[in-house]
Amino acid sequence: MKSERAIIVAYGDVNRAIGLRGDLPWLGQFPADMKHFVEITTGQAVIMGRNTYDSISPKFKPLRNRQNIVMTQDDSFLEAGVSVAYNLDEAFDLVETGRQGIVIGGMMAYKESVARADELGIDTIYVTEVHGEFDADAFFPDLDPNAWREVKRQDFPADERNSYPYSFVKYERI
Repeated sequence: MKSERAIIVAYGDVNRAIGLRGDLPWLGQFPADMKHFVEITTGQAVIMGRNTYDSISPKFKPLRNRQNIVMTQDDSFLEAGVSVAYNLDEAFDLVETGRQGIVIGGMMAYKESVARADELGIDTIYVTEVHGEFDADAFFPDLDPNAWREVKRQDFPADERNSYPYSFVKYERI
């Protein structure tokens, strides 16, 4: 059973790197993560900050087959197929009935959603651990082991399409 509210993230597991100058540090080198992201988020509501939305290639935005919710303080932001919220509380309130609300980034959205997970009702975190150390300017926060427990892990080696070994990990709130 899927939770009603979740987080999905891919990070370099050594330093929890999630971004470098607005892009993934391993951009284009890791299709397995994109496939995993699509499988989890299709049909759901994806919640993201404005910078994350802006970093998505124009040919893919808004993300197809998902309710797109963008958090921004810019009152003039208006884009077809996108709902606008000013904060996480409003974003989750906009999630359509029957959809899971999933925070997909960026760093500030992750930081707040992890810190306020209990209050916001977030009980699942889907992580892709990219086994490596990456230059980054954006990072995912540490998870409190007293608040989160690992419930599933799948490990994979690097291959001809994916430049790094990786793991799909699911955490649930204790």
